[in-house]
Formats: sequence, structure tokens, C-alpha cells
Amino acid sequence: MAAPTLRTGRAAIGLLGLLLAAAYIAVGLELPLGSADLPGPGLFPLVVGPLLALVALALLREGWAMQDDGTRLDLPAGEEAWRVVLVLVALTLHFVAMPWIGHLISASLLSTAVIRLLRGGGWAAAAVAGVALAAAAEFLFVRLLQVPLPRGELGYWLGM
Repeated sequence: MAAPTLRTGRAAIGLLGLLLAAAYIAVGLELPLGSADLPGPGLFPLVVGPLLALVALALLREGWAMQDDGTRLDLPAGEEAWRVVLVLVALTLHFVAMPWIGHLISASLLSTAVIRLLRGGGWAAAAVAGVALAAAAEFLFVRLLQVPLPRGELGYWLGM
């Protein structure tokens, strides 16, 4: 099977991004918005979702408007393709595990896995960076913005 053209690939990724942004916004609409003084968990998807949709629309428009000169889309192959698949698996596991282990632990594991997969190096350095990223996100949203993130069953059990 021949790789799609660059034009087709960009338009397809733009369309996929637009669908994902719409789904993200739809889920965000089901969450409480909170108030100006105390934002709720629904605020983030309703701010980020439209931004994702704008980027996806720009990519879709770019793909649609570009001349199809037959240039093939350079898709990952071999080890690179496996990295893409493993990052998607890690993201899926993150969202599945979050209700049970909470955002902080789940985001730490996700960040560690993604850093290790994409950057290489050792697991220890990836774990330090992954935990730091998750802790920074937790601090930003929970402490500064006062947006509650899922604690998970494990978080309640541990008193987190």
C-alpha cells in the first residue's frame, strides 16, 4: 500500500484533530464549570478544546488548499512506528487508570513513559522528569487555579 500524499495526510490529520477537539469539548460540557472565583474541571476543556479545533482547522485548510504534486507523506516505520503506537497505548492507559490511581500518579507514569519513548536515555532520568512534570501540573491546577483533578481511589486511600 502506497503512502498517502502530503496533501491527503494533512487534510486527514486536520479532520481527525477537529473530531478529537469536538469530542474533548463535548466531554468538557458535561463537567462543572465552577465560577470565576473557583473554576471547575470543565473550564480547561472549554478553553483548550477550541484552541485545538483552530489548529486542526488550519491544518485541514492547508491540506485542502495545497497543490497535490504527488509528494508522499513520510510515515514512521519500524522502530519509529512502534514508538507512536506505544505513546498512544500510554495515553490510553493514562485515561483508563486515572479514576483508580488519580491524576498525579497517572500523569507521572504517562510523562515518564513518553519521555523515555521519545527522548531515550535511562528510566531514572525519565522518571525524575515525569514526576516533576506531573507535580508541576498538579501544583498549577490544584493549588494555583484551584481546579480539582481526579485523586482516584488510591489517592483517597493514601490520603492524597
